[in-house]
Amino acid sequence: MWASSPTPSIFATLPATSALVGWALLLLAVVWSVRTNPLGKNDAASRWAWWVLLAGVLVAFRWPLILLPHELYPDESQLLAGALTLRHDPVFWRSVDGGTAGPLDYYALLPAAFFPGTAGYAATRLTAALLIWAMLVAAGETLALVASRTVARVAVLPALAFAALTTSPEFVHYSTELVPGLLLALAVLVIVRQSIQPSRGNLWIAALLLGATPFAKLQAAPIAAALGLLLVIHEMASGRSKNVWLLLGVALLPTLLFTTLVTVTGQAEQMFIPYFLQNTQYAQ
Repeated sequence: MWASSPTPSIFATLPATSALVGWALLLLAVVWSVRTNPLGKNDAASRWAWWVLLAGVLVAFRWPLILLPHELYPDESQLLAGALTLRHDPVFWRSVDGGTAGPLDYYALLPAAFFPGTAGYAATRLTAALLIWAMLVAAGETLALVASRTVARVAVLPALAFAALTTSPEFVHYSTELVPGLLLALAVLVIVRQSIQPSRGNLWIAALLLGATPFAKLQAAPIAAALGLLLVIHEMASGRSKNVWLLLGVALLPTLLFTTLVTVTGQAEQMFIPYFLQNTQYAQ
């Protein structure tokens, strides 16, 4: 009897298949980027179809690494373990020592904590890809406001290509820079919108985003403070000085929330000593 040839495993063909899909989508993105309005007059549909296309490129190229059933980087396991702990005890600093990472890094990873076993790693890396994609969307929408939609599309392609094609664990795993990076990118988008079409809603959103940034990564606080100062200067120069107090008050809400939480639960010392001192020592 002739021995039948073994059927190739799906995991053996997965890298080639996902890369083929990724290159096809990337080529489509390159062609799409120079088109004025590929879907006709429906600008909103065209805009979101473009961003969904970029998400497809990012996930397709990363898919083989996303499915690896082991850690890519030590921080990945630490963050996932922290999210698993918060699933059972949601009070940060009582059950999780995040080191230099803030609580928002762990809370953003809570959905991955509901996946069993090594599937948690895949969910973690998908979360990382989602955050990177959201940063690209925020950056592109900001550029579209100050330049044009075509310029925005072309400008984000190099960043997309780097994020999609890299195999470095530093850029594939869920890192503690992703959540603060997204908060700052969204804050810049809202600040630019405020400069074009002022509204109280923009101020609220920008202040909340900037005020929450230190609780994602304390090392990002100086950038958030600088953006907040620019927004204050802009409002004062535009004759809207009364908005400065609104900005300061709303920006302090995340601090008030976390301070109340750790005070009520008796974790104030566990918050200030590990988080602030560890970050200070790390910066030195």
